[in-house]
Parts: sequence; structure tokens; C-alpha cells
Amino acid sequence: MIKTESSHKNSRKRNGELEERCENPWNKRCGNSDIILYIYYKGRRLPICRSCWAEISQKDIEWS
Repeated sequence: MIKTESSHKNSRKRNGELEERCENPWNKRCGNSDIILYIYYKGRRLPICRSCWAEISQKDIEWS
């Protein structure tokens, strides 16, 4: 797991280590820890889980 320089509001400790949680901006209720990638959204680097990425990748979103 890649640890980021800032602590995320959805991070939790597990076995003494920080565990990142998904911060999908289109699904605020997701809290999965199966992070597979990060996106930049509104200037923030957000961890995205496998499930949310499957949904996001199917949307008609323009990436810059």
C-alpha cells in the first residue's frame, strides 16, 4: 500500500498501520480499503478502490 504525505479523513489504523480508504468523489459513502489507483480531483490526490474504479471508468468523464 502506498502511504500518502497527508492523512485522509477516511484513513484508519489496522494492526498499527494506517489503512487508506476509498475517497471516490461521486460516492462519498464508499469506505473500501482495496485501493488500486489514485486520481487527482479538484487539486486533491484521492485513493480509489477497485469497485469504484469499475464504475468511474464506465462514465463519460473528460480527464484533463
